[in-house]
Amino acid sequence: MTHFKLPSPFCSSPLDWKQKLSLSVLLLLCLLPTLLISIFSQYSFWLNFALIATSLSCLGLALAIFPFFWALFIYGLGLAILLPLELSSMLGIGCAFNYGFLESVMGTTMKETWAAIKPFSLYLILFILLIASYFFVLLKFIPRKPRLRWCYLPIAIVSLLLLLYGSFYLTSYFFKSNNPTTTPTNYVAKRALSTAFPTKYVYLFGDYLLVSLRSRSAIQGRQAFIDTLTVAVKPTDTVIGCLFLGETSRACSWQLAGYPYPTTPRLAHRENVIFFPDAYTAANYTTQSIKRIVFPTTEDLSVDWKASPLVQELAKKAFGPGRTVMVTNQNDERSVYEGYGYLLLNVSDRHFFMDSLRNLQSPPPDAVLIPPMHQVLSSPLLGSHFFTIWGWGGHWFYPDCYPTDDTVFTPCIGPDFNGDLVSPSEDIVLKIRNSYNNTIAHTDFVLDSIISLLEATKLPSFLLYIADHGENLYDDQRYLHHHGDAGGTHYDCHVPLLVWYSDSYEKRYPGAVAAMKNSRKESVSAIDVYSTLLQLLRIHSPWLDSSKCLASPAYVSHKVRNVFTSDGLVHIAPPFPPEERARIDSIIASFQ
Repeated sequence: MTHFKLPSPFCSSPLDWKQKLSLSVLLLLCLLPTLLISIFSQYSFWLNFALIATSLSCLGLALAIFPFFWALFIYGLGLAILLPLELSSMLGIGCAFNYGFLESVMGTTMKETWAAIKPFSLYLILFILLIASYFFVLLKFIPRKPRLRWCYLPIAIVSLLLLLYGSFYLTSYFFKSNNPTTTPTNYVAKRALSTAFPTKYVYLFGDYLLVSLRSRSAIQGRQAFIDTLTVAVKPTDTVIGCLFLGETSRACSWQLAGYPYPTTPRLAHRENVIFFPDAYTAANYTTQSIKRIVFPTTEDLSVDWKASPLVQELAKKAFGPGRTVMVTNQNDERSVYEGYGYLLLNVSDRHFFMDSLRNLQSPPPDAVLIPPMHQVLSSPLLGSHFFTIWGWGGHWFYPDCYPTDDTVFTPCIGPDFNGDLVSPSEDIVLKIRNSYNNTIAHTDFVLDSIISLLEATKLPSFLLYIADHGENLYDDQRYLHHHGDAGGTHYDCHVPLLVWYSDSYEKRYPGAVAAMKNSRKESVSAIDVYSTLLQLLRIHSPWLDSSKCLASPAYVSHKVRNVFTSDGLVHIAPPFPPEERARIDSIIASFQ
């Protein structure tokens, strides 16, 4: 039977009605990611117009240059590879795929990836069916040869470029008409190209590659910068300092912050622990948060790690060789953090990397960090030292973060958990929260153990603990899980911050302890940690800012705290929920 084919002046070969219908369906599927981004992100009408015009222009350009079949085949491969990233970001952290999510993906293990995917197995099956249907229709109904006639190619390209620029101009124009302070066309173009499919992936991965290359160059020339640093330390000042970088721990689940369950019983009964109940992170995901803890950072969260020193680098200059130690179960190749992560992990004189299998599985629980600390702290003629401990804390998958034998809160999810994380039942939410509470109980054990080792030295010593960010646990009507959503939430921004000090430290430096007891009543930020560490280590440096030093009487409380989130923007920190605010105010009122 011969099918009647409709001639077309624009196409090199005629297409019948089935082929045209199939082509229309596939074109719509190619626009699906941008339509999802527009709907999910709730952008304004004109920005959505610019996003769709960008996707249409890219798709039209591919169809103009290549035969229809091969253009759609290439787009189908893009959908198969990139759409899972988009869906994972939307379902996992509640926002479209962005640079922050990309940074996290590049530092993710296979086991973490599988743990994140398993709860979305139903969506994964639907996605596989969608992609299979796409390629079935493509292979079944779209012939290989038809393409746009060559004589129309210049007209098509010019038309598509005009559509692209016109959408940017119109969007910028109407933004201006409603808000005169809005940035012009080039901002709209950048926003559309970095948000629409598929240009966003070229933009984001290209940006990531450029940052990585620049970071490697900066690291190579690091020593010349370090040689310019000047520090001063009194010969009589002997201090053992420890910075413990926690992972994914939210303050509102800590007993010390008024949580009604015993998640931190050891620390709660320890003397000489100063807890800062009103502390916020500077970023709600690790790659940007850690940077703003270990480098000097301004109030607007600007940080130039290439032109400023780590505390470890200043400690090396102050204490001499062999006195800085890194202990971590993070990956020793985690240079994804713009290069500064590699610098942070490797700048110390001695290194203990406790996770040689990081690329295959999640790191071991943080208890593995205790033996290296014992090894160094039990050595004779210890002298001044600065330790950096970077743990795994309460990162998802929670059951991997604590030994099964140390389970405190039940019922909880197990290693074989495969439940729904998008809209879990109340029973599943309870198990997830209990499992998360077990990670904090394990952190309590690890911190208490390391404090005991510091205490046993009888030397002036301290430990400062801060988490990089918190975690969402289906706390409000948004029903969010994980962390890193655009704009941030109270639950992934409010973090535990505490300082333990030895009796001998207080005896030697009573002013620093008194200042911290006073500043714990204030609204503090992770950007205060840098100067606080320098003060506690007794390192005199031009990089120490007394107004951001919790151990200084000149400390200034933050009237406004900012948070950098995964959309690449700085936001005012989200407010406390009323019940959380009342709990924190009650704790602050109890301070003498």
